[in-house]
Amino acid sequence: MLPENAKGWSYRLLFASYLKDARAVVIRDPFVRAFYQVKNVMEFLQMAYELVPEGDEMTVHLVTQSDTESCIKQAELLDKLVETFTGTRIAFTWELDVSAGFHARSIVTDTGWKISVDRGLDIFLRYEAGAFSLEQALQETRLTRGFEVTYLKG
Repeated sequence: MLPENAKGWSYRLLFASYLKDARAVVIRDPFVRAFYQVKNVMEFLQMAYELVPEGDEMTVHLVTQSDTESCIKQAELLDKLVETFTGTRIAFTWELDVSAGFHARSIVTDTGWKISVDRGLDIFLRYEAGAFSLEQALQETRLTRGFEVTYLKG
């Protein structure tokens, strides 16, 4: 359990050691709809990119949901991520899951790890995002939301 309003946490600290040697990752989060949520995925992809050795590749597949208010903008933003990572060490894809019971958020690797994060990648409180904001550049300087993370080896 990570407390509300804590600093010093990042995706690298929480996930990097579990992504080591993975070549395929699936993120399941039904709530990647708004700009800031897609930005969270971008930051996860950046972290994954830094972990993959030159010459290797990791596929990262996002499974999410949509709604009528955000579906067009959501697709534009996620397609932009696909375009951004095309030809790099990260092959990003995404799809919509329309299942009514889709709620649990997780990150699953082909190396047998399942990381259950009750907030998905949305672990940071809102911050002022100025061009020269430290919070914009370094996750460790952001305040966290309270959340639980569980690491399971299958």
